[in-house]
Amino acid sequence: MNISNVLEEWNKLQRFWIYLQPVFDSSDIAKDIPNEHKKFSMTDRMWRELMNSIEKIPGVRTNCNKEGLLDKLREANMNLNNVEKGLNEYMEKKRAIFPRFYFISNSQFLEILSQTKDIKKVKDNLVKIFENIEDVELKEDIFITKFFSRLREVHTLIHEVRIHGQNVEIWMLNLEKLIFGTVKHYIQECLVDYYQSSRKDWVDKHPGQSIFCVNQIGWTGEMEKNILEKTLKDYYEEYSKKIIQIVEVVRVNNSRLKAITFSNLITIDVHNREIIENLVRDEITDVHAFEWIKEFRYYWHMVKLK
Repeated sequence: MNISNVLEEWNKLQRFWIYLQPVFDSSDIAKDIPNEHKKFSMTDRMWRELMNSIEKIPGVRTNCNKEGLLDKLREANMNLNNVEKGLNEYMEKKRAIFPRFYFISNSQFLEILSQTKDIKKVKDNLVKIFENIEDVELKEDIFITKFFSRLREVHTLIHEVRIHGQNVEIWMLNLEKLIFGTVKHYIQECLVDYYQSSRKDWVDKHPGQSIFCVNQIGWTGEMEKNILEKTLKDYYEEYSKKIIQIVEVVRVNNSRLKAITFSNLITIDVHNREIIENLVRDEITDVHAFEWIKEFRYYWHMVKLK
């Protein structure tokens, strides 16, 4: 019975140690939670001494029946249980600052925290933290200057994000703010160009996300203008020509990224044309009519971006 109890506590301690040992190998984490690090170090010494003694004198009965071993193992497990609680509280504080860390598991989060000085390790988990952002470009391993989608579409940040000398949750919070600001900047540029360039040139010059968003902003504004002017029928013909123009562009050789953008844009435009056709059929002349306001509409208020 004693052997069974010892082995149970032993296995439990081994699982604890395997989980916590790589964590407290990190000087950053050890510095942030010194009390937990001290407790772990004490148990770590006891564990290593125990395993060294077994290597010298192997044997289940001999080792499991050592006087006081069961109590030592239980004490060590209680100690590491308290260490784990402290570690979870530490992670919770980090997540309170940057809630996107809730998107990843504790083990993935600890990998980031324990290797914050190795930006390549942090980059491996970016796609789990920021959907569809697969990579970032660094300048001198100090600043983030660009971010890339899974299709390698690139956005240059409107300002660089400093990572050197910053806690990971702080620079990721700054990165998140800059990503939002950068996307707004690209959308605003795309919207201005929507009214100035041909449709093909407009699609060629801007990122896919900006194109899809601005396409709907422009379509919403044009729809409401034509509803008020009672020219929806003419707009239907005009919009059909726009679709044909894009279809013709798709037939020539394009990069994979542009082919996906054109294909998705055609799908959106065909759906928009069906809405125009329905409103023409129902003879809608009021922008507050239910047939129009039930549709998903995009509006943009021009703002000064910082």
